[in-house]
Amino acid sequence: AQAAGVQPSGTGAVRTADGGIVALKPLQRIIDLRTDVAGAGQASPTISLTGRIIADPQSGGLVQSTTGGRIVAAGGLPLIGQRVRAGQALATIEPTLQAIDAADIARELADLDQQIALAANRAARVRSLEGLIPRREIEEAQITLTGLRSRRAGLGRARSARETLVAPISGIIAAVPVRVGQVVAAETTLFEIVDPSRLFVEANIFDRRAISFGSRAFGRAGDGTSFQLVFAGAGLTDRGSAGQGQFRLIGAPSGLRVGEPVTLEVSAGAPVAGAVVSRAAVLTGENGLASVFVKQGPESFVSRAVRVAPLDADRVVLLSGVRAGERIVTAGASLLSQVR
Repeated sequence: AQAAGVQPSGTGAVRTADGGIVALKPLQRIIDLRTDVAGAGQASPTISLTGRIIADPQSGGLVQSTTGGRIVAAGGLPLIGQRVRAGQALATIEPTLQAIDAADIARELADLDQQIALAANRAARVRSLEGLIPRREIEEAQITLTGLRSRRAGLGRARSARETLVAPISGIIAAVPVRVGQVVAAETTLFEIVDPSRLFVEANIFDRRAISFGSRAFGRAGDGTSFQLVFAGAGLTDRGSAGQGQFRLIGAPSGLRVGEPVTLEVSAGAPVAGAVVSRAAVLTGENGLASVFVKQGPESFVSRAVRVAPLDADRVVLLSGVRAGERIVTAGASLLSQVR
């Protein structure tokens, strides 16, 4: 501070002419400033991608109606967030008939009733003549009567048949876009079930040659939740100069939502050496460039631009700008950057 000709007063801080910052010890204690020595390490160069959380294609499930009708649920529909098991009944679909369809069915039922009455009379008459007429005629009359009764029963069941919807997998109810009493068409999605322990990230990959099957990646959600992933594969369909890629989450943390946007750092290339620091030490400026504060003295700090590669969920490797053994600000860096 004395060499730069600048000395903050009281408990404050000041930026020097060469871009450094002088922060007195009282201020460092107020903002809870912490530093740590950067260690030596290696990390692979990375590619930054944006994607969104999706359900595991092999463990996510949709519940749809095959016939359509009115939703019936005596105990109410399952709630969002409720855990269900495979095979559990979720709702019942009661088919709805148009007036013309109901009239057609009623007319056909009446016609069948008439045919059944005639067939029953004929069967009774030929049975009374047993021994006088061929046995074949008695059997044919009984078979005709049985067939008509079966048709009548089947048509009656079709008019009042209900479709029971069951959970195809065990998991958590993620979406219920319908209500009891609602009339839905065939193939309407009534429930979406997700296994929160098995999630994927779908992202657009512009150069799939740089990412190989099994490549490791680190993801971060908007609230700062971090997680590890592994590259599962890429599609061959072009999507605006990009291909669809999928990454499988390893030990998916709780709280992630299907459809939530995330950012990925995917390893690509041979490992290179650098300085290992905490992720919290890295600041991102308005221009999108990363930087860290290096401690040069008890009360003096300087900002340096760096290139960053992820090492794990909590640490990164600085590939340039910092050497191993230098002391880096790991807590309070964002407050220190506000000094003018």
